[in-house]
This record gives sequence, structure tokens and C-alpha cells, in this order.
Amino acid sequence: MKKLFFVSLLTLLFIGCGGSKVEVVDPYAKPAWISSPGMSGAKGYVGVAPQDHFYGPARQKKIAEAYALEGLSRQLGVTVTASIATVTTERGSAYVDQAAHESSNKVTATLKDSWTDKKTKELYVWMVLDN
Repeated sequence: MKKLFFVSLLTLLFIGCGGSKVEVVDPYAKPAWISSPGMSGAKGYVGVAPQDHFYGPARQKKIAEAYALEGLSRQLGVTVTASIATVTTERGSAYVDQAAHESSNKVTATLKDSWTDKKTKELYVWMVLDN
């Protein structure tokens, strides 16, 4: 009797688990918007910034957003110049952001998503042009 109960229990266990499939998700897979930033008809651009060991993730995000805005500006034919100047002080070097716009046209965009590559630590940001 115990043997029959044990066999029945094992049979039910195998039948119950046999139909389910486990979906494996690749943790290194890039989001679809990286290869198609203009998804759903919107004008979009992806900016990429390498890992910034000195200033950290906030600076990395700022650089990636600047690259995305620059790319959107090029798509629209708006000229934008941006530079990063090095200022030397008695204690060392510091970086100061300076940006100058050479056009009266203003490009505004919204950050739709961001993703960090786990292998390279590069930050990808997806910005879409505001209407």
C-alpha cells in the first residue's frame, strides 16, 4: 500500500512538472531600443558613455545624454557645440562643462530608458525628441 502511494505521488509530481517550461533570459541581452531608437515612429537617438571611474555614474549619465542630444541635433540639422575644459588648480585638475549653442533652434528630448552593459559597464541612454 505504501509502495502504491509513493509511486502514485511520484507519477503526479512528474506529470505536473512535465508540462511547464522554464524560459531562460539572457542577462547580457541588449534592449531592442538600442538597435532601433526610432521605435514607434518617434525620432530617437541612443547615447553611449564608458564607465567613469573618477566621477561615477552621475557623470557617465550626463555624458551619455549629451551624446544622445548631439545625435538628435544632427538628425534635425541643428548645430550644437559642446566642450569639456580642463582647469588646473593648485590641488590638481578639475573638469568644467561648457556648452555653447550656435543656433536659435532648441532641441528638447525626453529620457525614455537607460541600460548598463554588465560586461563593459557602458551606459546606454535612449532619448526621444519632444513634440
